[in-house]
Amino acid sequence: MNNYTWRFPDNGYGNETGIDDTGVETFKKDPVGALAREICQNSIDAQENIDIPVKLEFKTFSLNRNKIPGINRLSEEIKKCYEYKKDFEKEGKPLKFMLKESLKDKITCLRISDFNTKGLIGVSSNDKNSPFYLITKASGVSNKEGTSGGSKGIGKYAAFVNSKINTVFYSTYTSENEKGSLGVAILRSAPVSDNDPDLLSQGTGYFSNSIKNTANKYELNLDKNYERDCYGTDIYIIGFDDSQNWENEITLKILESFMGAIILNDLEVTVGERIINKETLPSIMEDKKLFNITRKKMVKEIKAQYELLTGKDVKEKNVDIEEYGQIKIIVKKYGKNDESKAMQRCVFIRYPYMRIKHLAKTSYLPYSAICIINNDEINKKLRLIENAQHTDWEIRRLDNYKEEKNITRKILNRIKEEVTKFIEEILIESSSESVNVESAAMYLPSVKDGETQTQRQEMNETRTTGKPKKVKINTNQKSFYDEDFNTMDFESGDIGIDDGDARNINHSNDESNPSDGEHEVNGQNNIIEGKNSILKKINLTGMSYKNIVLEKNKGIYEINFVSLYDKDNCELEVKLFGEGNDKYKLNILEATCNGTKCNIQNGNITNLKISKNNKYKITYIVDRNETFSSEVIMYAYR
Repeated sequence: MNNYTWRFPDNGYGNETGIDDTGVETFKKDPVGALAREICQNSIDAQENIDIPVKLEFKTFSLNRNKIPGINRLSEEIKKCYEYKKDFEKEGKPLKFMLKESLKDKITCLRISDFNTKGLIGVSSNDKNSPFYLITKASGVSNKEGTSGGSKGIGKYAAFVNSKINTVFYSTYTSENEKGSLGVAILRSAPVSDNDPDLLSQGTGYFSNSIKNTANKYELNLDKNYERDCYGTDIYIIGFDDSQNWENEITLKILESFMGAIILNDLEVTVGERIINKETLPSIMEDKKLFNITRKKMVKEIKAQYELLTGKDVKEKNVDIEEYGQIKIIVKKYGKNDESKAMQRCVFIRYPYMRIKHLAKTSYLPYSAICIINNDEINKKLRLIENAQHTDWEIRRLDNYKEEKNITRKILNRIKEEVTKFIEEILIESSSESVNVESAAMYLPSVKDGETQTQRQEMNETRTTGKPKKVKINTNQKSFYDEDFNTMDFESGDIGIDDGDARNINHSNDESNPSDGEHEVNGQNNIIEGKNSILKKINLTGMSYKNIVLEKNKGIYEINFVSLYDKDNCELEVKLFGEGNDKYKLNILEATCNGTKCNIQNGNITNLKISKNNKYKITYIVDRNETFSSEVIMYAYR
């Protein structure tokens, strides 16, 4: 045992490493959350028996200083680092803190143990491609492929961020009957000796009995109340900060990030005394103390995920993404009584059923959604563009691989398209239950033309000034369903809505100068090229419409209006409104204008000719048999 000590190899007069190592810095924003995510995904990746869940334990314990292997040598190295940089506040201050923590008589540690895993294979071989070597000695190197959760080779740093002295011990018993352990400390470069101040250490040290810093040939057990009796790995974080409510923090992050794995019985986690598994989830979801925190969005998402994945009042759809595999989309529509539960987003989960990111609000109707990606090929593509924290997909990571970039963008766009389309389908099929027919423009008096009021069923004739009573339009933000939404940027932190202008539906009533109501329509598909001219699509504002239902069960409706313009080749579009800023294109199947059959193209009425001060009655049929709120838009080309 005399040969066991901390060794900090020199850098051969090469690179100097500071205390803010890139890997460590990556996880400083949310240390405990990052730890929970990285540990869970690594353990699931190493699952031994796929028929039973991976089990994890997070337990704290207090350790006498002299029970920590090589603690005096470790403190000595921390002191060297401090003496080298004490005059530089950025590094001197944290190094002084680390030195103080390493000299305490009692040091708090966190033990993380997994079960039903293969352990860290390669602990006895020093194989450069083995899991043990990669987690203890490699940086930015990984051999995980396919459905594996991690792939960047820096997730291990999450453990060091949670140590006050940047020190972690690994101990493992593998399915290949290997046993071994190794201590790792990530400090900073410091002079190796006083005789040669130019020769610095690499900054990372190992507790080993070999000058090659290979694994020790024994299991390490620092927790006297614990003993391993099966395959798996134990990680000991030395100097763990338990001053905060760490148990709740880890629990919440596990619920947010691995709700799918828990419900599918792939994962069971014990945090302190709390057991988190499929059976205990119902009671955990009712734990008011756990959810009594300020992070309301996080709590709402956790509860929404639970509702979606337990299948109550949800709609599901499996979608094939070309030859790459299949995704599952789950949507829940909320009513007025429980709309506060809606998270207004779609969460993306990929194997190992880990939450990656979300698609921002797609509708102001209350809903929650999840997209599950578990196919090997899709996972492989997305893993290549995932950031180190596993919280985003960034296409720019493939800038040097044009063909792969195009394929991956195609997959992302298709997934986005299918998700938004299914959410729209679910919301639109039920949104009409609580709304009535009303125009987005100002109502006109009824146009009789020999027709009596008893021949028509007029719904909720309320005068408006450009907007339905129930609709609040934010003109600074483009509707999710506008035609140019395909420009959505998948490289942002959250898949979201690009800034832009919504179409102007606030129709002016100023008839003295109708041309003031002509506005070019936003978007990139509104220019029609002919042999001799280029036509721009113009929104004819200022006109008022009355939209009424004739035969609801047959989907027959009528629009009455008086034209303020003399225009040929007009196009009329009808959009359905929900209870907020969201709107959906209605597909017109057939129509007549003052008794003459209309042309229909892409669900709109086209080639209309209108004359100033003339009255028009357009009867149209749509593929719906419910009442709905609507917006009527008239376009012209010039």
